[in-house]
Amino acid sequence: MTGKLDGLDPSILAVLERLEQDFDQTIIVTSGKRAGLENDALVKLGTAKPDSAHLTGLAVDVAAPTSGDRFRLVLSALLSGVTRIGIGTTFVHLDVDTSKPQKVLWLYPPVGRPGA
Repeated sequence: MTGKLDGLDPSILAVLERLEQDFDQTIIVTSGKRAGLENDALVKLGTAKPDSAHLTGLAVDVAAPTSGDRFRLVLSALLSGVTRIGIGTTFVHLDVDTSKPQKVLWLYPPVGRPGA
């Protein structure tokens, strides 16, 4: 795997390792653990929550540029026990924060569109 891996919790790293084996290709983390200021800026843009699991290293966004990639990634994540998944147009958010609601799936609106 490659990308923004610094500071990630071992539990999310274990998920990424399983997914990489399932995919038989490199997993690219486009957003990993975030500093407070970085997350605050994304909150202002409407693309993050103030209490994001990214702040504690319990969440990642993984590149998934095609609908097929997103489908395979979501399926593999579910089979790996991930119960918090967000689907964007070019990425999938995987989240193992047990302090947040479980068995949830959400969609991210396209950036630049109403509601984004």
